[in-house]
Amino acid sequence: MRDVKDAVIRKKEIMEVALNLFLKKGFLETTTQDIVDAMKISRGLLYYHFNNKEDILYSLIIDYSEPVIQKIDKICDNNDIDAVSKLDKFFEATIISAKKITPESTVMQKTLDLKVNHYLMDKFSHYMIEKLTIRFSQIIKQGIIEKSFEVEDPYSTAYFLISGYIFVGNSMTYENINKNNFCLLYTSDAADELDGVD
Repeated sequence: MRDVKDAVIRKKEIMEVALNLFLKKGFLETTTQDIVDAMKISRGLLYYHFNNKEDILYSLIIDYSEPVIQKIDKICDNNDIDAVSKLDKFFEATIISAKKITPESTVMQKTLDLKVNHYLMDKFSHYMIEKLTIRFSQIIKQGIIEKSFEVEDPYSTAYFLISGYIFVGNSMTYENINKNNFCLLYTSDAADELDGVD
């Protein structure tokens, strides 16, 4: 008898199996046939839920971003916090601390960094910009009411700032940070500390 499951449950199962294969074999070495074989499902069922393995990877990335989006939603909806404090908490929520980096998230980042997947990173960046701009503009509007900010167009300002934050953040890996210019972003003390890091 055929195992009929809810589409959402089946999709999540496919994503989980694919992620495990990406971890074991690597993204490039994993085929859709590997996923089909591991799931013991038909190719048709896989393609009913996903167009290809890149589509699965993109769904995994969106899934991984959800806790950040939910955290930001909670911050923005909290009426007990002023706009300036919300800005601090907003950016804190988007920074992944070293303690929260998992083998899965490391593999996902390395997979996204592959040249063949740059278009996925671009697609994801635009997705995040759209989500975060709406919330960031709400904070700016609150700041205008509280007389903390003077901004003529909250949405355009939020879009400009979030776009820069996302695209610059995604392109900054330790390998491509120029230590001499690092002090322009942070303090010279922080740049000095980097000199001792290999």
